[in-house]
Amino acid sequence: MNPESQVQIVSREPAPGRPTTWTGLGFARVPRGTGLRFTVDNIPYPMDFTAAIRYELELGLIPMINSLEDFSSKTDLDEYRRYQCVDVAYQVVPHTIPEVCERLIASMSARIHNGAVREY
Repeated sequence: MNPESQVQIVSREPAPGRPTTWTGLGFARVPRGTGLRFTVDNIPYPMDFTAAIRYELELGLIPMINSLEDFSSKTDLDEYRRYQCVDVAYQVVPHTIPEVCERLIASMSARIHNGAVREY
């Protein structure tokens, strides 16, 4: 992998009682707008293969705040960006979410679910 790449390898160990859905070290976290390139150099017999790439959501769907019409003010958008609320949602390890992110995420959840707020 290119050392300047934004793709991150996320190691994952198998958990007892849960199915293993990956091979190798774990996962590659690929930021939006970037891509992956594979080099396969250990095929023992020349023939056609189908590459199987599994897409697994780590933290569910993360809506884009500016995609909800008439939802947020410029101040809300600025705070969402300043506190990096989307980046916080992408983190795999347990973490504390800034209050401003919690408020905006709860508001988005209520809007998406017709007024009901879902606990995550």
